Amino acid sequence: MRQISNIVKHKSLNAGMVVGAVLLFAAAALCSAFAARPVPASANSAQSHFSGVNATGAMPADAESPIVIEKELLTLDLGSFPSNYYESAEQLLAYDGRVTAQYTFFNPSEYTVTSKLLFPFGRLPDYADSFYYDEAGNRVTADDTAKYDISVDGTKAQTRIRHTLSYEYEQFDVQRDLGAVHDEMVADDFFSPTLPVTEYTYAVADVDTQTYDAATAAFDIPDLGGKTVLYVPQNSSWRKLSDGKFRHGTSAYTKIVLYALGEPLSLTWKFYQNGATNDREQIDGRMLLKGTRTMTFGEYVLGWRDEASAISEVDWYNAAVAQFKRACDTSPSSVITLPYAEQNLSRALMRWYEYEITFAPGARVTNTVTAPLYPAIDLSWTPAVYNYTYLLSPAKTWKSFGELTVDIHTPYYMTQCSLETFTKTENGYTMSANGLPESELTFTLSSAENPDGPDWTDNLLSIFHTFPFGIIMVAVPVILVLVGVITVVVICKKRKRK
Repeated sequence: MRQISNIVKHKSLNAGMVVGAVLLFAAAALCSAFAARPVPASANSAQSHFSGVNATGAMPADAESPIVIEKELLTLDLGSFPSNYYESAEQLLAYDGRVTAQYTFFNPSEYTVTSKLLFPFGRLPDYADSFYYDEAGNRVTADDTAKYDISVDGTKAQTRIRHTLSYEYEQFDVQRDLGAVHDEMVADDFFSPTLPVTEYTYAVADVDTQTYDAATAAFDIPDLGGKTVLYVPQNSSWRKLSDGKFRHGTSAYTKIVLYALGEPLSLTWKFYQNGATNDREQIDGRMLLKGTRTMTFGEYVLGWRDEASAISEVDWYNAAVAQFKRACDTSPSSVITLPYAEQNLSRALMRWYEYEITFAPGARVTNTVTAPLYPAIDLSWTPAVYNYTYLLSPAKTWKSFGELTVDIHTPYYMTQCSLETFTKTENGYTMSANGLPESELTFTLSSAENPDGPDWTDNLLSIFHTFPFGIIMVAVPVILVLVGVITVVVICKKRKRK
């Protein structure tokens, strides 16, 4: 029995050594494979995905409106694809992709109804910047709304453009986005046009920038009791301390500007080694308060707005309040940063057509709205594919909805679609339905009937070229080597003892 037991033990040791050897061999093979094989630069190393803009239909501002939609004809004219880059406003305005929604409204009531309608048509997409510069260096706004129109029974309607906050990563939400359109400056429990704002300008002194070229300036966030919000425009970070409080840090620039919204405050600054905010890594330095400036919140945020902007003061102010409130809701402390500030706020604004229609008792009215249609672009396919989205669900805000017809006029191929009822025509594709489909209308067009998708091997190689996956390429073989060495050492020690 003892002899059999020793044999089993030796076999286990040998198996363990084999495992260690296999791990070592695998690590060596993996290292040599990457070292020996030249990894080509991926053709997709540049940006290949560009965000588009969702489109949707007209909605009543009054949820109690008795007006119904008897039928809607959607015509999408997509004779050309947009570019993923525009050098001028003229180039952007030459793009002619559009959607035309023709509604047949009916007033079943016995009284005259005047309804305010809102037709959201999104932001400019990320591949079409909201402004450009002419040869003299003056900023030029690309106003694509001038190419489109709204008519009621063939007569041009009086419209105005409204704006609300809408981040690029957010899907359109009827209740949230429609509820953000206000005719007056919003009334908020904290943010108001008269809320005091104090601007603090600091200067950094006596920091050893030769040793610590990326030193951190930080302060412990005092208990503000809900009376003050501290806005930090610079890139910054925070950490939670052991006592439950927070420490906020930013690069030790020669000039730092902060804004206290509400009651003024006093901060105690400390300096730390590059990127650190731990007391064990504190270094010498001084923060000098160079000056303060007071204003109201209304003066502050409206000061971001270009006086020549087509965005109204009411819409701009309300969008700024919405952004501050979202930042406060997501911040773990009373210190906030904003993704869009100053003039950049215009890049995060949803655009709406606003107009009115008067319906006589028992009357039918034809309303036609034309708006731009910007797809998302995916250049990782050959040829590229263009993804379009038209949100049908907002039409459910009407009292009832009748017949829907969708005509897509395009010379291109529809490679994917969320609705299976489309048929091919000489001019493109068409579908009809009684009532609204359950899903939104999303579809993909390409200049080829069967475009080639991205090669997964190229994608894998390109992943290894990007951070942090490049580290993984090095880390995996190192880990395998370490595991193999440790396995062999442990087994050898066990064998030596036995």
